[in-house]
Amino acid sequence: MSTKGKFVIKPFRPHCQMDAEQAQRIWAQLRLAVSEIYNKNASVLSFEELYRNAYNLVLHKHGDLLYDGVQETVEMRLRSARPRCVCTLYEQLLSQICEQWKEHQVTMVMVRDILMYMDRTRGAPGYVPQNKKMAVYDVGLRAFRETITRHDHVRDRLRCVLLENVRIERAGRLIDQTGMRCALYMLADLGIESSSVYEEDFEC
Repeated sequence: MSTKGKFVIKPFRPHCQMDAEQAQRIWAQLRLAVSEIYNKNASVLSFEELYRNAYNLVLHKHGDLLYDGVQETVEMRLRSARPRCVCTLYEQLLSQICEQWKEHQVTMVMVRDILMYMDRTRGAPGYVPQNKKMAVYDVGLRAFRETITRHDHVRDRLRCVLLENVRIERAGRLIDQTGMRCALYMLADLGIESSSVYEEDFEC
């Protein structure tokens, strides 16, 4: 990862003890890496080194720092991106939220891959199952739901758009089928604890 322009993360020597200060340094580097993923700069990252550093944080009992830090970082990035949906015109809300949702899914898959050891369920269980935490990818889904789709200036407008599309289609007119399908699948996916998101945010 010494190539010019690459994001450099200093590896931790696995046979050393990791104190709180070292853990904070490694987490700071991982947080920057998550930001690079959100900025669509994943090509400058070494996922092998990121995985190794995340692995060492969990191995040395700093799972709380990593898990809570990732959750806070994801929520912060979503809050900063939220105006894209909050401020968009009614007619463009469906395409905008679908675009943002797809970007978020791609990002969370990459973050999940970096933190795979934390989520592991086979063999010796990882930090997540041991501590009865929500899986990393699902943390991202919940954050998107609470930060974006259930925001006061998004939720009701999105429901109106979806119901209006149903009415228009039943009248025999054309609608944005791709956007409609994306939004409905999104609401179904966001019901990570139950089907209530789809029911409450669309069917009510």
